[in-house]
Amino acid sequence: MPKIAIIGTTSWGITLGVVLVNKGLQVRLWARTESEAAKLKNAGLNPALSAIIFPTQLSITSSLGE
Repeated sequence: MPKIAIIGTTSWGITLGVVLVNKGLQVRLWARTESEAAKLKNAGLNPALSAIIFPTQLSITSSLGE
């Protein structure tokens, strides 16, 4: 399965990530800070896109090493 990395957790990055996960791809979103990544993981959504719940397969990190 192809692995896709999206740098940025703006509304566009999140929307693209959700669409690709729903198509069966493995997606990792990169957040600028650890606190931003944790906030998004814990909430399971972005407040600006509250109608979109993150799929459980969507990975969010702040580590470029991952």
